Amino acid sequence: MTASPTDMALIFSLEEDQKKELIDMCITGELQGFIKLRQQRRKNTQKVPEEVPLGSEPVLEYIEDLERRRRIFEELHHLQVQVSAYQRLNMAVLGVVMVAPIHYLEASFDQIRHWAWASDRDANREVWPPSISTSAHTSTQSTPGMNTPRDVRNEFASDLCKQRDNDECILTGTLHPEAAQIFPLETLRHRDLGRFEGLLQTFWGEEQAKIWVDLVQNKTIIESARNLLSFNHQIHWWFKNGNLALKPLRQLDDGSVVVQFHWLKRHQIKPTTKFEGSVNDFVKNAGLEDNSAWGDIMAYTKGGLPLRTGQTFTLKADKDRPELVPSFELLKLSWDMLRIIAISGAAEPKALWKEDGRGSNTWADDVSSRLRSWMGQDDQMEDDESETVDSRD
Repeated sequence: MTASPTDMALIFSLEEDQKKELIDMCITGELQGFIKLRQQRRKNTQKVPEEVPLGSEPVLEYIEDLERRRRIFEELHHLQVQVSAYQRLNMAVLGVVMVAPIHYLEASFDQIRHWAWASDRDANREVWPPSISTSAHTSTQSTPGMNTPRDVRNEFASDLCKQRDNDECILTGTLHPEAAQIFPLETLRHRDLGRFEGLLQTFWGEEQAKIWVDLVQNKTIIESARNLLSFNHQIHWWFKNGNLALKPLRQLDDGSVVVQFHWLKRHQIKPTTKFEGSVNDFVKNAGLEDNSAWGDIMAYTKGGLPLRTGQTFTLKADKDRPELVPSFELLKLSWDMLRIIAISGAAEPKALWKEDGRGSNTWADDVSSRLRSWMGQDDQMEDDESETVDSRD
């Protein structure tokens, strides 16, 4: 029998020892067994998620409206200098300014600027507007959930998540994944919810803040499979540490969620790093100089292709439990928070809220005494407790 071009290509692609092994497997019948197993696996494997070719959805710039955001950060810095001789904005603030919806960001800054101007004319007047200075003290009520211990609920939710995703990593297709939390349960202690809610109300608006805070406090959602995604160990680690993020694009009629994959940029600056000098250099140090580029870690999809920014996936619920599809709103929250984490240099979400043992908070202590009132903190931080990036060096 004459060998086909495919046969010859296969033969020439193998090393001598591989050819011998292949001949032995043919003689013993092992090769036929492997082929049957592979064919059976293909029949049993569901497409969860369904991968869409790169380019079917546009990839936006790393920071939308970068110039407008840069100007806001620079003006906020000038206001900061006027009200404090030693405190400066930090990377955590830069992250919020670069990610928050631009219309809410501009409206909030206009309010801050107006009240700062008014305070210069009236020494007895509070500098920051009430919506900012008191938002940290908003009462938050926990939504009743299941009464079983959290570890039992988490284990049950993890099993449901993996069943829903066919026991595969939703991005790479590797078997026996881990259940990764879309919004980490340990990110916020109850005492931090006021700060978190105040941040969202000020820069994302009252309506969106209420949706997200209600979800975070609702145990029947936050401790369920709706807050979980199946990732292999490496993807899970990258996701948790802000190296990648999933942008929710839309929810389909059947409840499925279409997400777009993005690698995020990394740098060595810490969230508490203070700003000095040129805003352009500070933005450059944060890795934001090339606004068209995203991160570039190497990983591969289940089809053997590189996992690249712009690829889209459809997250589908188990056909018998359609209500277990990942929460679209939690994915939206994760998309924004992970980008803030990446820009600010935080190792993981809780680093943005980490205290130094005296009640000092990353968001609260490196902005100004007046921004501290917004976050509900009055402690001051010594200059030598934070790093400083001085672009004039």
